[in-house]
Amino acid sequence: MKVSTINGVKIYHCTPGKTLPQWFDGARNVKSRKESLRYNESYRRRIDLIQDFHFPTAANTLKVSPNGEFVVACGTYKPQMKMFELSQLGMKFERHMDAEGIACEFLGEDFKKFVLLRDDRFLEFHAQYGLHHKLRVPKFGRDLCYLSASCDLLVGCASSAIPRVNLFRGEFLTPYETSLKGVNAISENKVHGLVAAAGESGTVECFDPRNGKRVAHLRIAESLARLDARAAQEVKEKQG
Repeated sequence: MKVSTINGVKIYHCTPGKTLPQWFDGARNVKSRKESLRYNESYRRRIDLIQDFHFPTAANTLKVSPNGEFVVACGTYKPQMKMFELSQLGMKFERHMDAEGIACEFLGEDFKKFVLLRDDRFLEFHAQYGLHHKLRVPKFGRDLCYLSASCDLLVGCASSAIPRVNLFRGEFLTPYETSLKGVNAISENKVHGLVAAAGESGTVECFDPRNGKRVAHLRIAESLARLDARAAQEVKEKQG
């Protein structure tokens, strides 16, 4: 794919490119294709388009599988989800839902097990054959995080508590208690295993999943304000 830039705006040309005879002749004459493609600028700058990667109105969320081979996306209207296989540059399957999906999380390395969070407080657990189970959470959800080591599914909600669903035992566990009015995003650090929850008023809290206790509290908004004030003071001193 050819890419050009005009006034800082990138323009992608989908039609220019080698025809099949040109590509076949080039591939046949290459002695060591792996070595040649390493220095092939057009190959390194190529852009591959995924077929049917669109929704009638808008896409709400998407997630890449842990093995990097699949992408699940939720969109509207009508509410639906689509699974794409990157190696084939196409859609693997699509399924329709009763409400819009706002977050998704893979429960395994590939597409065979994943969960969707709907905007009507329901969780949809999907398997390779289709919808497996539905579960309603106490509050309206905003984000998902799956802890594979303990099989805990965390749901960031419009409340100070973070509900925990243990998928091995099939029951709700004691939620994480935060000082936030609502949890907008939640994520696990793959290095040390701490869970970070970002909420309203620009605050982030970290939890240890081994005991469910809070271990850190950071006010991002105040920290950025202090950094901006310090930077402005440094610029003023340099100019003065």
